[in-house]
Parts: sequence; structure tokens; C-alpha cells
Amino acid sequence: MLFNPASLPAAARARWQHKQDGRILTQLIHALCNCPGDPCHDMHCWIDAAMEKTVLGDGTIFFHMPVDEKMVMKNPAPCKKDTHAVIRRWCRTFQETLMQHGVCVHPLWPFGKNHSGEWGFAIGDGRDDDIPTPLRMTCQQSSTLIYQLLSQSAMFPSGSPLHDVVANCFGDGLNANREVSTN
Repeated sequence: MLFNPASLPAAARARWQHKQDGRILTQLIHALCNCPGDPCHDMHCWIDAAMEKTVLGDGTIFFHMPVDEKMVMKNPAPCKKDTHAVIRRWCRTFQETLMQHGVCVHPLWPFGKNHSGEWGFAIGDGRDDDIPTPLRMTCQQSSTLIYQLLSQSAMFPSGSPLHDVVANCFGDGLNANREVSTN
């Protein structure tokens, strides 16, 4: 989607510009947005008042739109090799591909060590949250789609330990969410 970066508040625009310039700065990613007078002041992300877009901690812009499940499943963006460098590049490609179809994918770099939350990031409207509350339902829907994609046998190279990582980590999180939602 096209947008005017000048419409972003200075703190959100700076994050976006750092991402565009290919400069990933950990201190910026984990710093709170300084947007005095804005409801997102002192938060890790910025969401516009019209709820059309959110700027995440690393400068990624997520445009709020309906999830297109057919396109997501049609264009899976598989990981061809399982070296660290290839996986990092693939994560970005996977994220960008899915976000084009309305899927909310938390970027790799903002994940924090020992971070709370159901998915390794926190959803809410507090200063320690990574994604604003209005995206909770999108994240839940996205979680299921991401798991379906990552569980496909062609997603990772044959014999890759990444198949087990998905089954052990991601699958357990989905099962925990199902148990909570049925009680």
C-alpha cells in the first residue's frame, strides 16, 4: 500500500526510515515511542487514529486489512536452506509476503529475550506491549495461518531440524490457545 511517511509522527517516521535505510538499531527497536500528546506515547509501537496502519518497534508498517487466506496459502515463500543467514533473510521475506495479504507477522528483530506474551511478544496498550490491542484478533487468525504454512513439508529443506522446531514450539502455543478458548 502507498502512504505518505510525512503523515507519521516523528518517532514512528524515524523507525520507519531506519528500516528503509537498512539500519537495525537494537536501542531504537526496544525504545519507547516519544509522541507527546499521542495515545501511543511511551509505547513500543504507533497506531494511527483511523486504525489503518501500525508502525512496529523495528519500523515495519502493518496495514490493517482483511486477511486473504487463499493468497496466503497460494504463496507460501518456502525456506530453501537452513543456515542462519538464509533463515534471517527468509524470515523477512516470509513476513513481508504474508503482511501483503493482511497477516500480522511480528518481525524477527523486536522479539526480546524472556519476553512475555502468548507468542513471544505482548499485545496490549501498555508501555511493555509490542502490538496494540486492536490487532489481537488479527494476531490470533494469523497464528493459525502461519502454523499451517510452517507445517507444510515443503516449507523447509528435507531433513531440516526446523520441521521439529515448528512442531514443538509453534504447535504447543496453538494447543495452549485452544485450551484457554474452550474453557
